[in-house]
Amino acid sequence: MHSITAYNPLAPEVKESPYPFYEWLRQERPVYYNQEHDFWALSRYQDIVWAARTPEIFSSAQGVGPDKRSGLSMISHDPPVHTRLRKLVVRAFTPRKSHPMRRAFRPSSTPCLTRSLPRGRLSSLPTWPFRSR
Repeated sequence: MHSITAYNPLAPEVKESPYPFYEWLRQERPVYYNQEHDFWALSRYQDIVWAARTPEIFSSAQGVGPDKRSGLSMISHDPPVHTRLRKLVVRAFTPRKSHPMRRAFRPSSTPCLTRSLPRGRLSSLPTWPFRSR
């Protein structure tokens, strides 16, 4: 692989194998700005937590991701709207409520995990950005 100088999650080489790019971001550019697509990528846990708790600096109001997706998803809102929406759905995702959904998700997730786990990575799973179908 050539030396990495930029990160674009929409690029074919990143979709094919994102892990070298994630490592480069963590080591070389933990707070990375992509000027072409006008987005920030944070790659260290402590930075992500700080950004999530500082919506006045890292806002989701202009869209989420390099293609600036937004819409009705709570991820594309900042507090207090995000907080209000989250309170509406949080009870639906408790272990007790989500347990019955395992039956629906297991048939599609098991083959992906079975192919990926022997290699020690989840490389055959789809990479970000996820698209709804």
